Amino acid sequence: MSAKNEELYSLMVRKGYPAEFAGLVADQMNTEYTSQRMTAYLSRAGLVSPEEFADEMLAILSERDALRDKHIAQSAQQKVNRLYQEGLPGDTVLPDGRPQIAETADYYALTVLFKECGLDVKIEEQPPEGVLKMWRCTGSEGELLGGAVLQYKDGRYILKDLAVKDGWRKEGIGKALMHTALKEAKACGAKEIWGCAKVPEYYTGKGWHIVPDEDAPVISDCQQCEQYLKVCFPQIIRKKL
Repeated sequence: MSAKNEELYSLMVRKGYPAEFAGLVADQMNTEYTSQRMTAYLSRAGLVSPEEFADEMLAILSERDALRDKHIAQSAQQKVNRLYQEGLPGDTVLPDGRPQIAETADYYALTVLFKECGLDVKIEEQPPEGVLKMWRCTGSEGELLGGAVLQYKDGRYILKDLAVKDGWRKEGIGKALMHTALKEAKACGAKEIWGCAKVPEYYTGKGWHIVPDEDAPVISDCQQCEQYLKVCFPQIIRKKL
């Protein structure tokens, strides 16, 4: 019997309740919350009938169960929120036959996808200098649905490209790819990661920050394009890891 249960038991016996009844109650009120509530009730109440006593005990137990269920629901919601913010882990088969994310060496296929998704990339076989890893997301029939490229350039870790095929967005694929790349960068010792975003709002909602133009390092071919900040307005972004 815990200290709180012993306190409850002793109080009931002093109040005149039979020891057997006091032991049964103390055994049921086996959490700090319930034992404290019952002790407080006994401290302010006189010797009440067993029926009235049982009603109070059931009410306290019901409140305990409601609090427990609330905490369970809150914990589950926190996990869902964390999954939404961080994305699904990489190299994992997603639930219910969902697409799979895996490392790839096929840069050509990724560039074709990136081009189709509106990114300003060259379709080529060999990845640019400094590319560390690349990932693809494929459907159940092998269709390429998304991809991401992690690069190390001029002392910075860069999420060089990230795109998801039209029709498959808002399915968690982009978040999962981003999470995979960020996890790899962190494993390499990165304290922050950079990127060049055509839709910066997508990234700022996930903890990235826009870097002012005057402070932005040259990390992307976009910054060397004649259309940069004239007809095309991508933003340099950064995220602490």
